[in-house]
Amino acid sequence: MATDEVVPLESSGQAGTHLKAGAIGFGGATMQAVATIAPAIAGLFFTQYVVSLTGVTAPLAYVLGVCIVLMLGSTLVQLSKHMSSAGGYYTFVSKAINPRVGFLTAWMYVFYNPVCAGPIYAYFGYLLEQELKTHYGINAPYLWWLTLIVGAPFVAFLAWRGLALSVRVLVGLGLLEMAIVFALALSGFISPGPGGDNVSSWIPSHSLSGAGFALATDLAYYAVHGQLPAGVTALPPAAGATFTCSASRSDAFAERRRATVPSWCACGPQQAG
Repeated sequence: MATDEVVPLESSGQAGTHLKAGAIGFGGATMQAVATIAPAIAGLFFTQYVVSLTGVTAPLAYVLGVCIVLMLGSTLVQLSKHMSSAGGYYTFVSKAINPRVGFLTAWMYVFYNPVCAGPIYAYFGYLLEQELKTHYGINAPYLWWLTLIVGAPFVAFLAWRGLALSVRVLVGLGLLEMAIVFALALSGFISPGPGGDNVSSWIPSHSLSGAGFALATDLAYYAVHGQLPAGVTALPPAAGATFTCSASRSDAFAERRRATVPSWCACGPQQAG
């Protein structure tokens, strides 16, 4: 992939750009997609509630959810082939529907996406506080706000230093997250809990209710789908935008399955049902 600076010819009413081609790279774009899906966070926030809705058929709900995501991913792949741009959904909506609608789409993303980081930092600190207090007798009630005032400035610093450093940190932390989830999944498969391994989770009639299973599938979709990052659409099709989009969803499904099945096995099929 080219690494030279791309400066398109200016036309009337159109300003040139000095975006550097190849700044993210194929691996960085793939990890950006996987990290936006956030396997560990989604597994922590969604799995317990999904199991409470549908019982032992929670893994099947995730399989159906990922099938819906693959349909979305296929659409995004086709859009990326014809609209290779760093604008992401803004570009897709602006060119396919209307520029004003694309403008609103971009602002909707700005309003919700950066704001969710704050509650995630605080909730992580709260969980860490509870674990330290429960298992080690360490009382640290300040962790919920400490993680917030440390995490937010750290991310802002990375953004200020530039994209190249941010991508390197993203790849490193993303690989660490995947390794942790995989280790937890492996421990769950080694010790599956009461009921052991069986095929009960693949029979829809074993769900607690039809409505609960439908809602669980919907939540599973939201847990897996994430967002298409700007870096993916910025990659030319020949550079692997198609594979990046597909691989990110495949990796996310694998990671979520690693997180979901062991969590379900920890209580055992008998208790989950």
